[in-house]
Order: sequence, then C-alpha cells, then structure tokens
Amino acid sequence: MLDRIVRNTIYSFQIEKVNMYDPSNVIAYSTDPSLVGKTNLGGRDYQKALKGQHTSRFISIGAVSVPVFWIAIMLQITLAQNLKLLPVSGRFNPRMEYPQVYTGLLLLDTLLAGDLAAFATALRYIIMPALCQSLLVIALVTRTLRGDMLDLMRKDFVMVARANGIHERLIWMRYLMKNALIATVSMLGFLIGYQLGGAVLIEHVLDWPGIGQYALKAALLLDFQPIMGATLFVGCVVVVVNLITDIVYRLIDPRIRAT
Repeated sequence: MLDRIVRNTIYSFQIEKVNMYDPSNVIAYSTDPSLVGKTNLGGRDYQKALKGQHTSRFISIGAVSVPVFWIAIMLQITLAQNLKLLPVSGRFNPRMEYPQVYTGLLLLDTLLAGDLAAFATALRYIIMPALCQSLLVIALVTRTLRGDMLDLMRKDFVMVARANGIHERLIWMRYLMKNALIATVSMLGFLIGYQLGGAVLIEHVLDWPGIGQYALKAALLLDFQPIMGATLFVGCVVVVVNLITDIVYRLIDPRIRAT
C-alpha cells in the first residue's frame, strides 16, 4: 500500500513538472500580451490555468525574483538607450521652461497651467519610475488573486451557480472576483511600506527627486530633521492606507460588517 502511494505521488509530480516546463508553454509565456493590469491578469488566469497555461505564474515569479534596481537599469538600457522611447533619468526636461508650481505635483501643475507639451514631457519622465515601482505589486497581487480564484472555483456555490445556468461572466464578476479580492485588498495595505522603502533605490538609479532620495541624502549628511520628517510622513501614509484598506475590506466582506 505504501509503495503504491509513493509511486502515484511521484507519477503525479512528473506529470505536473512536464506540464509546467513544456516548450510550448515557454513560447506562450513570451508571446502572451495579457499583462495589462494586476486585477485582469489574475482574474482571467483561472480560465487559462484549466487549459494548462501558466503565463501569470511565470511573469509573477520572475517579477518577484528580480531586484527593482536591476529592472530600472534594464528599462534604461532597453527603453531609453536602445529604443529611444523614454528619457534615461530625471523628472523634467531641463531645456524646457518649468511650469508654475501650484501643488508640487508636476503632472497636475502642467494641466493647471494649460501647457499640454509640458504635460506630455512630464508624463514620459514618470512612466519608467512608475513601472519599476508597480511591477512588484502587480506580481504579488497576480499570484494571490490567481490562487484565490482557483480555490474558489472548486467551491460548492460556484458549481450550484453553473448548474442553475448563470452566465460565466456573471459568476466571475459577482461571486469569484469579489471573494478573491478579500485577501488581495488586505495584502495591498502591507505593500505600501515596502513600496516606500524600495523607492529609495529606484529614485537613486533613475535620478528622481523624490522623498526617498531626499531622506537618503539627509542621512548621509547627518541632517536629522529631514530624516525625522520623512519618517513621520511615511508613517502617516502607512496608517492612512491601512485605514482605507480596512474600510474597503468591510465593504467587500459582509461578514465583517455583521460583526
């Protein structure tokens, strides 16, 4: 009996291994254009996983495994130096006139000033830092949402809904997605602190004048007041974001509202 259990376990593991590393799946990983948003990628993946495709798993594991500063350097080489699509570093083109400061947010200030050319320039400069900063969040949310969706598909209420003839899209939006977002929303609150810490490396590589680089320079110069101000600001942001997360969590999960 024990020998049969061991053989069956090894056999199932080999089948899973073949399915995961099949060359056709590797080609699908490199050609799938479905990485358009963390929620859509994770939500749609429950249908693809049933067909043996592991695109989101490949992308998410790769994004989590790679350091953010290395991603920033690779984007500089690819998008800025080779393809000439984005600027290499900085916040704004030094050859252009800096817009009048209303809020301190460059994109909003250019819109308030009515300068569309400056807005387009500022938008090109912010794409690369925003992409580096959000890639880890996209990867983690994708993995969490994908796992929750696959677990929910085996629940009895999903089978009952399909047996009653409810449309698959309605099942996905009303039952699966709403239940899967519970763990995802909770995780987003904890990622904010990590994101603010990782911003120091991204700002240093991309020469972005943000609060992370400001705090780093203050620490190197032993200027304690800016360090305390940056720490207090980051702490307030984390508290506010977690408060918003708790409110959204109560809206999503009716069991929390009942208690």
